[in-house]
Amino acid sequence: MIVNNYINWNLIKYASVLSFLIIFNYLLWSFNSWQIIKFINFFLLLGTFIFFFISKKFNDYWYLKIIILLLLIICLGTPTISADARLLYLFSGKILFYESNLYSFLDNFNLPAHNFFDIVNSRPKLPATLSATFAQIVGYWNEIFPKSTNVIIIFPPIIFLISFFKDKVLIMLWLFLMLFFSGKLFIMGMMEGIIAIYFISSILITYKISITKVQSEKKLLYFVMFLFFTTLSLCKNEGTIMILVIILSSIFINFIYEKKINFNFLFIALISLIPILYWKYIIISNNIKFEYLQSGDSIGRILERLTNTEDLFVILFF
Repeated sequence: MIVNNYINWNLIKYASVLSFLIIFNYLLWSFNSWQIIKFINFFLLLGTFIFFFISKKFNDYWYLKIIILLLLIICLGTPTISADARLLYLFSGKILFYESNLYSFLDNFNLPAHNFFDIVNSRPKLPATLSATFAQIVGYWNEIFPKSTNVIIIFPPIIFLISFFKDKVLIMLWLFLMLFFSGKLFIMGMMEGIIAIYFISSILITYKISITKVQSEKKLLYFVMFLFFTTLSLCKNEGTIMILVIILSSIFINFIYEKKINFNFLFIALISLIPILYWKYIIISNNIKFEYLQSGDSIGRILERLTNTEDLFVILFF
């Protein structure tokens, strides 16, 4: 990605508002808020999403509008055939749709297939809460239309990333590459494409914070960083690891080149992890096993694979 001094701050502000409403939907679920408040927030989110398509301020990005609309249409017209998407991510949303309670699984320890439900319930739930809210407004659940909310979730980082491009050719080239590598993941209800684009955006935010001198602009970037870090950690377990990698890399680079640590960055990054840490606390305190703890000693498996030359060869080969 070509990073230069050009920044469209209108796009960044728009991305921050949209991202905030997505996270606020999750917070409403985490607080077991009234359903009417969730619906109001969703309509505000939907209105903000539509605003991009009708505002004259964003007329120059007509090609992005076409791409997002096509993603929505394809998503709504594509059956969910991935086992992970159906049994893990959409199933979480289906449970929330019927139970209307983010913590309903805490009362269901005696269910059959207990290990399977542990795997489903221990995963972060931000995308599932948005799908469940949408389905509750419609009043019906299936395995097709609820996953369309993933397109809304990926919209803020897409907007953020293109805000650094001035040349339309570069924007269209980047969008093409994004769809080429991750387009299928966006429309199939999978989380990998979501965390990938949020990870890239989070890396760019970290870099821009380090070089931005204007305090008002820096504060906005910190706010967007907080939103993106929070979303990344609440989409998939691997998202938290990605954030820790960014934090440690930033500390190391700042210490090497600047001879100091950016404590503002560190503080905001740690604050953004509070929602996922609270979620992990609930999971652990109720003796719900993570997927990687379902069988055997996870540390032992890691050490065994690291010392197995055949496994290392396979990893390096691919």
